[in-house]
Amino acid sequence: MTATEQTSTPELAPSNAPKLSGPFGYGDRVQLTGPKGRLNTVTLIPGGEFHSHRGMIKHDDLIGVPDGSVVENSSGEEYLALRPLLSDFVMSMPRGAAIVYPKDAAQILSLADIFPGARVVEAGVGSGALSLHLLRAVGDCGELFSFERREEFAEIATANAAAFSGAVPANWTVTVGDLQDALPSHCEAGSVDRVVLDMLAPWECVDVVAEALKLFYEIRDVPGMKKKPSTSELLDWLKLLMVEDVSPETLRERDNKKLIPPLAGALIKNEQDVHLFERLAFMARRDGR
Repeated sequence: MTATEQTSTPELAPSNAPKLSGPFGYGDRVQLTGPKGRLNTVTLIPGGEFHSHRGMIKHDDLIGVPDGSVVENSSGEEYLALRPLLSDFVMSMPRGAAIVYPKDAAQILSLADIFPGARVVEAGVGSGALSLHLLRAVGDCGELFSFERREEFAEIATANAAAFSGAVPANWTVTVGDLQDALPSHCEAGSVDRVVLDMLAPWECVDVVAEALKLFYEIRDVPGMKKKPSTSELLDWLKLLMVEDVSPETLRERDNKKLIPPLAGALIKNEQDVHLFERLAFMARRDGR
């Protein structure tokens, strides 16, 4: 699939964007928990009202009220007023694809060591649940580059992020297309801190990817190369390795007589570099190493 280069246009959050702390104000989302534990989430607007079969609460009466307050409806029933957690939002937001659940997102953020200010690439946006957690983790100083093959999923994820933040976050870019096609035009080589891939059975690829990465950096370190392989060429090579089902053992071989790795045409594009590796392999065979 070829990237369509359809990228969401970042918008700065408006002044009435939902606040994360402090007293409630217009534009904030409020989660009202009734006497029987039923949850209702409303966005506060001037003159707005929340109605149930047991009474009504005016939005104006919640303005200036501290987060965590208990308020009464017109019938005297008490409601606990809280800002909905991110986990509450993702569990109730519209879905186009199955979401990454909050407990799984927490594990991903921990194992991937996502930190404030990080530049993160995400492949597979789905409905945007993991994207929202990644955006929370990288903070305003970080950046998230998300790639999604299906345009309808990208639209749902963008709408969900705008609903949660009040606007599409300025540090988030959503591109419709394949990661391997679109990544080079959005991120320079060596500029990304973390990559999160949402794919089927990723554990089946870990060993091959690990060995391929070792070879990739070894090739880049060979002196005299005219054009060192780039990140986009690495992605092309990894894709070929998966399609051809090349085993980790094949990549792990360190026979100097076979200096050129399998399917290396995806990595070594310059003809002079190809001749360089052929000469090195010839010298290794000649010296019997």
